[in-house]
Amino acid sequence: INDYPEIAHAVGAHGVHLGQQDGPISAARQILGPNGIIGRSTNRLDQVTIACNEADYIAFGPIWNTKNIAIEKPLNGVARLRQARELAHNTPLFAIGGITADRIAQVKATGADGWAVIGAIATAPDIELATRNLVNLA
Repeated sequence: INDYPEIAHAVGAHGVHLGQQDGPISAARQILGPNGIIGRSTNRLDQVTIACNEADYIAFGPIWNTKNIAIEKPLNGVARLRQARELAHNTPLFAIGGITADRIAQVKATGADGWAVIGAIATAPDIELATRNLVNLA
């Protein structure tokens, strides 16, 4: 569930993903308990350092331009993604923002544990084919 640990708990979801404005991870942990999965979006390297001490996984971006983030944020690019991967140590780190099939190789080369996509699927002429292609790149 995105943004709302209370809803995640109420519906029995395994976890919640929190943006920077969605409250402290400690509050979500109290609601979801020790086994709840809590992710945190980050868009600056200093946020990665903080998040890796609290979150079960981290999303970092935007890596490239995207129309799916409501608030304009500076682009990080693959060089910063590589730095974020190093700062996160053992915490799983996922690339977000402008991820497309033709950019997956660059993302993988940074050591990121994975990636999240919206536009690469939602705007594709054939959603099923786009999804299959992205899965095959994993």
